Amino acid sequence: MEDTLRTIVDFLLGFFYNPVFAQGLAEMPLPVEGTAAKATAEAGKYIAAGIAVGLAGVGTGLAQGRIGSAGVGAVTEKAGMLPIVLVLLVIPETIIILGFVIAIFILMR
Repeated sequence: MEDTLRTIVDFLLGFFYNPVFAQGLAEMPLPVEGTAAKATAEAGKYIAAGIAVGLAGVGTGLAQGRIGSAGVGAVTEKAGMLPIVLVLLVIPETIIILGFVIAIFILMR
């Protein structure tokens, strides 16, 4: 059951955490004209930016949770592993930074 859930979560994160998907939400054509259209377009930009940062944060949290739990086990076995574990914990942070940069690009349009 856990493997199936993990597969589903990995698929959803891979599908929805896609810069093209987030940018597509920001550029979604609107059927109405006038001020309501502008307000809806602005709302779409904020939703797309929120999705970019939110899903990047979820992915980072999942990755760091697994790395952290394995890292604690490795450090208890061998204390010299601490610097390696710290470096491995920093690597997933680049995912959230990328999501933040994509959100900035979406909001600057």
